[in-house]
Amino acid sequence: MVTGQPLRSVAEYAREILFPADAGKTNRRHQFSRVHFFGLSQISPLHLQLLSRLKSFFQISIYSLNPSREYWEDIKTPFEKRWIERKKVSGLKLSQDEWSAGDLFSEVDHALLSAWGKPGRESIRLLCQLTDYDFHAGFSEIPQPDSVLAAIGHGLLTLEGKEDSPAPQAQDTSLQIVGSPGLRREVETVYNSILYNLETDPDLCMTDIAVMVSDMSRYKPIVDSVFSRQPTRIAYNLVDSSARTESVFAQAVVAVMELSRGSFSRKEVFALLRNPCVMQRWGYGPEALRVWIGWADSLGIFHDYENKATHPGNTPSGGLFSWRQGLERMRISRVMTPPDSVAGVPRPHFNGIVPFSDINTGDDRLVEKFCGIVESLHRAVGSLRMASASAQQWRDTFFSVMNQFIEITAEMRGEEAVFQSLVGAFDHFVRYDALGQIQPGRPLTADALWLFVRAHLEGITGGQGDYLTGGVTVSALMPMRPIPFRVVYVLGLEEGRFPGRVHDSLLDLRGKKRRIGDINPAERNRYLFLEILVSVRGKLYLSYVSRDLQKDRDLAPCSVVHQLQRYVEQQILGGQTFRLSQIPIKADSPAYLAPNAINDWSDVMVNSSLVQRLSCYRRNGRWLSFMDQASSSDLKKAARYRPDFALSDPSPDQAPAETVSLTIGLLRRFLLDPVDVVGRYHLGIGEHVDPTAELAEMADEPLSSQFPVDFEIRTAPVQNWLVAQLHGSFSQPAIAGLETEFESVYADLSLKSRLPAGAFAVHDKYKLKQQVLAIGENLSPFVEQMRTANRLFSAVVAGTVIDDFVETGGVHLSFNPVSIDRPGLDTHCFPKTIHLSGGIPWVWQATDGVWHCLVVTGSNRRSRFPDKYVIGPLLTFMAIAASGESYPWSDVNRMAVHVVYREHVLNLDYTVDPKRSADYLAGLVEDFFSPSPLEWLPFETLFADAGLRAFIGQDGVQDADRQAFHESMAEAMHAAADLRIQLTGAVVTLSILDRARRRFRMFLP
Repeated sequence: MVTGQPLRSVAEYAREILFPADAGKTNRRHQFSRVHFFGLSQISPLHLQLLSRLKSFFQISIYSLNPSREYWEDIKTPFEKRWIERKKVSGLKLSQDEWSAGDLFSEVDHALLSAWGKPGRESIRLLCQLTDYDFHAGFSEIPQPDSVLAAIGHGLLTLEGKEDSPAPQAQDTSLQIVGSPGLRREVETVYNSILYNLETDPDLCMTDIAVMVSDMSRYKPIVDSVFSRQPTRIAYNLVDSSARTESVFAQAVVAVMELSRGSFSRKEVFALLRNPCVMQRWGYGPEALRVWIGWADSLGIFHDYENKATHPGNTPSGGLFSWRQGLERMRISRVMTPPDSVAGVPRPHFNGIVPFSDINTGDDRLVEKFCGIVESLHRAVGSLRMASASAQQWRDTFFSVMNQFIEITAEMRGEEAVFQSLVGAFDHFVRYDALGQIQPGRPLTADALWLFVRAHLEGITGGQGDYLTGGVTVSALMPMRPIPFRVVYVLGLEEGRFPGRVHDSLLDLRGKKRRIGDINPAERNRYLFLEILVSVRGKLYLSYVSRDLQKDRDLAPCSVVHQLQRYVEQQILGGQTFRLSQIPIKADSPAYLAPNAINDWSDVMVNSSLVQRLSCYRRNGRWLSFMDQASSSDLKKAARYRPDFALSDPSPDQAPAETVSLTIGLLRRFLLDPVDVVGRYHLGIGEHVDPTAELAEMADEPLSSQFPVDFEIRTAPVQNWLVAQLHGSFSQPAIAGLETEFESVYADLSLKSRLPAGAFAVHDKYKLKQQVLAIGENLSPFVEQMRTANRLFSAVVAGTVIDDFVETGGVHLSFNPVSIDRPGLDTHCFPKTIHLSGGIPWVWQATDGVWHCLVVTGSNRRSRFPDKYVIGPLLTFMAIAASGESYPWSDVNRMAVHVVYREHVLNLDYTVDPKRSADYLAGLVEDFFSPSPLEWLPFETLFADAGLRAFIGQDGVQDADRQAFHESMAEAMHAAADLRIQLTGAVVTLSILDRARRRFRMFLP
């Protein structure tokens, strides 16, 4: 009793309505209506009682599936048999008749009915008691089975065992068990098998085929992706999905509710802002959203609108990692532009707020819309965080928030129906107030509102097409789904997924004291599987995921499949092993082309994808054979899937410009990975993937410094410290000054929410400081040299376009862009003049006249040979030498390059001859613009291997060396397994050693 009115259960309410106190005074049989119930294969005692009471008002006909025409109600489950044996041990005593016959007597039993039939057995007995055994048996005579699947159904119908069958049968395609290495390969196999069955059976229609999955939420995205591929070849209808996952309006509602219950994290906010209904309401598009996600990441926004108490100290008033701090940083940049940082001086900020600006913050409207949406959203979800309220208050607040953030347009088909359904549900929801079911002072909580909304959205049916008439039926494994289709595929039958587990719960009385008719989910699914067996008319495919690719382990089919397999082997195949089909991992596997791919017992090894078959021919050396045997129409089709990535000669109208500007950084990346650079520059392959989707999912603040922030922390203090040490702006001792500069850089990045906080920050800061101080110790000897140098340049710069370059301030040595002219080349495919630009920091002439170059990396390598950090400086020196301009070290043309790592310094001495440099750069630029053939020559693959590096550095080369180098490089390319190698046509030729020596010998001092 809550409000003075009794709370009734469904059973009590039914009893009160159907059997009122004055039941004897009224005549309830004044009118009869006929009611038909279909598909009641399982029924609970409560519903049985309701049907018993309703028979006074209606003429009721119940149609129930019975897998056997024989009397099988006494067949016990294995558990029941063991229980009876424990209770009646005397039943094991041999009778006199058994002694006389010389054999044991036993009741007729059936393995499958015993294992799976318990729910049906109990339901049949309950229904028989309800009707006083007044029923009509609708079984029809069936001929002797001519397939394995028919034999299973015949055995269930007649309860005949193997001793009754005339002869063992051979395994055939009527029943197939298929293992697939992953969900997508499983669905692709079903898709191709459906096409195969439709092509081989002219009488088969799409509506005769059903696909049933054990978990619709898990399979639906993959089914949509595979079955909707273009060109569309299979029409399908999909049922048993809910509006919560199908409707964009419902997804927006769920996102708002998650925000109201969550921490206002970046992930939760952008899950809502990416919704089309929200984008329509606030009038922004994907480009604006992409910019906002980039801002959130750069501003270090992770969770909470503000979190003042989380990180005390010299922090913004809104707290670190918060939305308020990020929005304040963008807005303050309008009135505060920080000056360039000075070494040893703390970075400027206003009460812990560091101004933020980038190329997009100049758009005031974009900034204000972003800030306005986030602030409005924070206020709106705050209204949904009431501790409790009446149903009417929750309704008003809920739809106020929805109207503020969600808009449905006419193009959003079906969304209006979901909205109206939710409105109708809230109209019923507010009746709780009118009926007084909620006691004053104990109103509804926010959790109650959320459960109500979620339950209603899950109850709205989603899907696609018309059930049973819209093509192939795709549904979940649920009761009343086993309709007599001719071909049925059942997916998701691996161990752990089906038939499910029985979860212990104190609220579930079936586990405490079971009653007849109490069926748990696992028992229900087993009986559902039994119904499928007797319903399918032609072929039944049982599929399971047989491989966990992430953990690299095999998966087994579920217990139900094992029991069926064992039954078929013992009762139908005469003891022969039932063979399973295993689908290959790759869709273009040569297993699909094997002569016995389709055989007497399996027809799932088919692939209807033309592009995958062509890929199989190419990958397995069968392309020439295909070309010889293919018809003209096949060749025409194959031509569409054979793009020509060759660099064709342009027409005179498309001739390249006479002058092209390149950066030394681009040539550096070409030497490091020619396949990647050629693919991007010439073919547009491997363009930068948009990271915004991944950035939007980040909801947790960093636990340690990650790239590129950690790189900035290791290098920025060192560069600033060097400038201060060499230009006299630091009065502290050398290492002490570096520590001060590190503290300043770390504090600045902390205020920008780019670094961890709390205990994680203490550990992270200590580790990075030790690394920076170690770099400083390695730099100390060079600082003394640079202070006393004859000449010191903070940077040497050629041209104006610079990348891979760190600005250091101070005195620069500047040159014009370096021109590379190749007048003898064909200008239709090669520019006449190349302008090279680039730069390097820290070049000086010591007191002994030797020129030096300092490269600070921050890396933890301990290399004793040239690595990637040497390429940029050496290319720059060669470009300057080849320019023809006067440069300070032209009299010696020698340069000592010092690569400073965290705990190691690599010293290299190079001779940079002008003519040799010009020839090298001309050849390198020619390779870049006309990479035919494109040799697979990544720098680090060669220099990391002592054997390959020795081939490049030796004086003479023999044919045996060329052969050995070629074999080693071919093996390394195969081990790389890079798809870009195939797309760009990269090769390893027999002359690759000669090209490698021309390209990389310069880097060996």
